[in-house]
Amino acid sequence: MKKLMTEWRLYEQQLLWEQEFEEFFKEHYLMLDEGFIDWTLDKGRQIKDTITNTIAGMKDWTVQQIEAFVQFMLGKLRKFIQGLRNKGLLGKLAARKEEAA
Repeated sequence: MKKLMTEWRLYEQQLLWEQEFEEFFKEHYLMLDEGFIDWTLDKGRQIKDTITNTIAGMKDWTVQQIEAFVQFMLGKLRKFIQGLRNKGLLGKLAARKEEAA
């Protein structure tokens, strides 16, 4: 009987660990399914289209126009990284490293 109770306690503990893991997984990783992936893909397509169209028209640009474009895109990238940080997908240090890169 003692062995049966010991085995039952181990089984209960294993079930609790599995439940805790499921809750942790749902809390931290399923947030990606809340439209974030679609939002990211949409933003990526918009950025790609903007860059493609701009590069096609860059043939006649001056140096100042190219510098202004690069500054504009840098600002967009910083806003994107800040959005990831606000959503909790990037930590403070990770966001700083991305901006520094």
